[in-house]
Amino acid sequence: MSRARRAPGTGGVSKTTTGRYIARLPDKTSLGVFDSHEEANAILDAAVLELAEQNVPLVGGVTFRSWFDTFLNELEKTRTYHAMPTARSIARVWLPQAPFVDFPLRGVTARHIEQWVERLVRMPVEQMSESYIDQILGLVRKAFKAAIKAGLTDTNPVLNRSSMDLPRRPAPTDTPWTYLAPEEQQRLIHAPTQLAHQCMVEAPMVVGFRSGEQFLLHDLDVHLDVDAPYITVRFGAVDHGVWRAPKGRRIRDVYLLPCAVELFRRWFAIRDDWCPPHLNTRGLAKYGHKLVFPGKLGGRLSSDTFSSPPKNGVPSPWQRWLAKAEIGREVRWHDLRHTHAAALISGWFGRRWSLEEIREVLGHKHLEETERYAHLAPDALKQAAAETKLSTPQTISRRRILKIPEDPNSYAEYGVSDGN
Repeated sequence: MSRARRAPGTGGVSKTTTGRYIARLPDKTSLGVFDSHEEANAILDAAVLELAEQNVPLVGGVTFRSWFDTFLNELEKTRTYHAMPTARSIARVWLPQAPFVDFPLRGVTARHIEQWVERLVRMPVEQMSESYIDQILGLVRKAFKAAIKAGLTDTNPVLNRSSMDLPRRPAPTDTPWTYLAPEEQQRLIHAPTQLAHQCMVEAPMVVGFRSGEQFLLHDLDVHLDVDAPYITVRFGAVDHGVWRAPKGRRIRDVYLLPCAVELFRRWFAIRDDWCPPHLNTRGLAKYGHKLVFPGKLGGRLSSDTFSSPPKNGVPSPWQRWLAKAEIGREVRWHDLRHTHAAALISGWFGRRWSLEEIREVLGHKHLEETERYAHLAPDALKQAAAETKLSTPQTISRRRILKIPEDPNSYAEYGVSDGN
């Protein structure tokens, strides 16, 4: 049975080697593979009709996929975007799943964006958090802004989420992170068999830096032989060989607690045995400075070095250490930083720190970021409430107003001096 030929300029349907049918727009953009010719043809008709209603030219339009690759390449050349690895990951993993990825730029509408976000929100939170969705949308918004500037489209279909009334994941009712109690900390510190690993695990619990900040710290920024020992947190990530500033682009000085000073002295005493100096060349070698926490062969470590998913059923070092420390719940390397925050607010180091002080130590740009840690130490709040003795605010009643006697000599009976 012969099939009617499609009108010129409306795309085509072709049979694949597996006996299924693929529908393509005139610019060769694929709309998918279908079981029957009729289904593929119907999908193609619907796509052509939708594009016609939107006044989108069917031929010659630059697709979002091709433009996004060009946009990322140009963005990387500027060296101003500090999350290129994440951007590349988004382009590789998540954008191909967008229903509009092979649409011409002019054919992508706000409704397409909404449908895509609805899909992302339904994904498990472990894969797709609210902040990650915002980051994806921000990157796509930048891409369309650049496309408008290049004259490839006229409008940006990606506004901010509040303006577009895009769906959001329900607020979590549980705490998405955890921290270690003092006895758990001690068990975890002594779980690794090598002293070097013990020091690396202990460091974020007594300093509070992120894993990138820890493993990119170098000798130049450790100051122990001064009146107030401190470290300078200068780097937080490496992007294509370029050392980047920490999250929030804030270089900060962190004054060290006595236990942190003692840790660094212990570590420097064994570091050259762990990694011989001639191998520790991954720091700022051109300045003659070494990494503070290098790999055994001089490589640059990360938290993934210890906590990467198990292979062939063999648990990662991090999982083995947690098991040996008898910590059964899920704990990430980043939770060691949360542990430091909990210790400061709880007074485990001997003094309770305020949220404003903790903010400076952790390098948060806004106090709201630090306030999330308030719930990490409920014992501190309980004790603060218990130490507040008055059940209600004191009020001054008429009966308690002090009456000043006419005779100054009688001030003494009220316990008040006459000021002479």
